[in-house]
Amino acid sequence: VEFEDAWEKSRKTFEGGGTLFAEAQMVARICNTLKDSHTGLSLPTFSMHLGDVYGHIPIEVTTVQNRIMIAYADANSPIKGSEVVSVNGVPARSILGSALPLISQEGDAQVARLRMAEKLWNDIAAFVVGAHVGDTVNLELANGKIEKLPVLSNEEVSEWNDSKSQNES
Repeated sequence: VEFEDAWEKSRKTFEGGGTLFAEAQMVARICNTLKDSHTGLSLPTFSMHLGDVYGHIPIEVTTVQNRIMIAYADANSPIKGSEVVSVNGVPARSILGSALPLISQEGDAQVARLRMAEKLWNDIAAFVVGAHVGDTVNLELANGKIEKLPVLSNEEVSEWNDSKSQNES
């Protein structure tokens, strides 16, 4: 019954068309009724398609006591460990909240869903704040500072991830 309700709500919502993000939300809503981590969106594919237009913000985040913290930034960046308040005025927690419904997990594994949503955060942030590849976003930190970060293309974020991997090893 829950699956059929999700299917019908999603079908009605999408009758007039919509965005890639809206489509992903509808598919995730349906898949999440199964409570199976093997049935859901292909997050890497979704990220790449969304990134084609909106891009990616070059930081990784984690949550600590309901705060969005920068887990990784460029190697020489002083912002690692800082708390993110907002991106272009959109609360950082709202961006995370936009990612959570897209994640399918076994049963009600909330911590696992949260960790997956954290990994998706920098991939959906540009979309959520209305930025596009080549733009610059304002990252407001809890210490009051504003960091300007570029919105990277898929190719650029791939290179960024490669350099991140090299710096971590």
